Amino acid sequence: MLFKMIKKLFIFLVIFFNTEIQAQTAIEGIGKIRLEMSLNEVKKAFPKMLIPTKACSKFKRAYKINTYTPIKNHTLKNIHLYFYNDTLYAFYIKDVSPYLKYSLKTKYGEPKEKRVNFSDQILEIASIYEYDSADFLLEATKRTKNDISTFFYTWNEGNPFLQCVLIESVYTDEKNKRDMDIMFYMKNRATAKLIETKEKLQELEDKEKRKQDLEGL
Repeated sequence: MLFKMIKKLFIFLVIFFNTEIQAQTAIEGIGKIRLEMSLNEVKKAFPKMLIPTKACSKFKRAYKINTYTPIKNHTLKNIHLYFYNDTLYAFYIKDVSPYLKYSLKTKYGEPKEKRVNFSDQILEIASIYEYDSADFLLEATKRTKNDISTFFYTWNEGNPFLQCVLIESVYTDEKNKRDMDIMFYMKNRATAKLIETKEKLQELEDKEKRKQDLEGL
């Protein structure tokens, strides 16, 4: 009798737990930062904290937040935000504490995990860094020989156009000591692709214009 009661209780807990996991809110952002926020909404959420930066394209506006602590022991540094038509479509955080991964696991469940070769992912990661990608590439190229492991963790965002990724790279530094880089980013892939297409068209138009300017040579 007792065994049957324990078995029923166990089944109930499993069903309840699975239901809770399925009912969890999809990731829309971190703290006050939410994709699809307007620029004015972000400015109100972070008064006097948004620093305009130079974006690498005329099709987007870029800002930076130096530090932000959404909850205790979770200070985020170097948060870069990107707007298209004054709507936040992407952000990345260069310096992330390992606690963020465990906190996201607790709130949103286990992510999909993929181990990758850092050297094969340099360009993909660099594209996230936008205007300072050149500096990242220079730094990254130096350490590819010392790469130990790199993992991509992705969570279900509840929207096929949204991407939520935490990248954890372990490597040895110049003094042969083990070190770790963790970055986090979210973006609307559809908007990012639209901007990429516009940038390529603009590049072709500029190239054609330069050719026309040189016709007299």
